[in-house]
Amino acid sequence: MTGYRVAVLFLLLIAAGCAENRAVADRGGYVEINNPTLTLYPGAPEKIWVPRESVDHGVPLGGQLLKKGYDAVAGGVGEDAEPAPSPVSRPLPDRDPREVYRENQFR
Repeated sequence: MTGYRVAVLFLLLIAAGCAENRAVADRGGYVEINNPTLTLYPGAPEKIWVPRESVDHGVPLGGQLLKKGYDAVAGGVGEDAEPAPSPVSRPLPDRDPREVYRENQFR
C-alpha cells in the first residue's frame, strides 16, 4: 500500500512540474490594461487582462449590482405575472384548531 502512495505522489509531482503558464488563445471578451495595483504590490505584473465590458462601461458599483439583482428576481412581479401559490394547501377551519385537533386525535 505504501508503494502505491509513493507512486501516486511521484506522478502528481511530475504532473505539477510539467505544468506551465500558457497564454489563453481566445481572448475575445478581454483586453489588456496597465495594472492599477502595481504600486501596491511590487511583484505584480505590469499588465492584466480584464473583461472588455468593464472597460467600456466601467465596473458596476454596489448599488447598480443590487438594482440589477432585484430586477432579475422581481422582474416577473406586476400585473401580467401569475399569482404566487398560496402556502396554505387547504382552507382553514372555522372552528378553534384545538377542537379540530381533539376530534382528529384518536382517528
